Amino acid sequence: MNSGYALILRGQLGAVAREVWYLRATIDELSIDLVTELMDGRSLFLLVAAGATLSLRALGTNTPAMDLRPHLTIDLGEHARITFDAEGRAEGYPAEDPETEGSLAAAVRDDALDEVSVTMDWNRVVAPPLMPPVLKTGDDLEVDGRCLRYGVNVMTPTA
Repeated sequence: MNSGYALILRGQLGAVAREVWYLRATIDELSIDLVTELMDGRSLFLLVAAGATLSLRALGTNTPAMDLRPHLTIDLGEHARITFDAEGRAEGYPAEDPETEGSLAAAVRDDALDEVSVTMDWNRVVAPPLMPPVLKTGDDLEVDGRCLRYGVNVMTPTA
């Protein structure tokens, strides 16, 4: 079995649901994927407002998944600077109803913010080394009974 890293975002709030897996060979690739994923308003909304999970798995190892949220900072310009506690709860994000017009929650959900930056403290993330053979472009890998491809895999969320 090939080994690789998986960045997984999974969450749902009402009609907004998303499950996406990024399969890569390096943490550097996942770092780029993370920023790309959180530039999507749905993913950002699920993470900060709905407690979506964001984890790293080393596939092909016996290492459990690691919660990445405590190592993440999201800056929404003049609106908020969001960090996450050890349990993954967003701090610095106002508890607002996303249905309230003009609210920060609505702006995040609708992908209407001009300034969003994402910083992951990868120095605090201890990713185990991968064992050969390592995934490469074009490879498929069965994970949890699903066939996933190297790169991005958007799933139909399951309850």
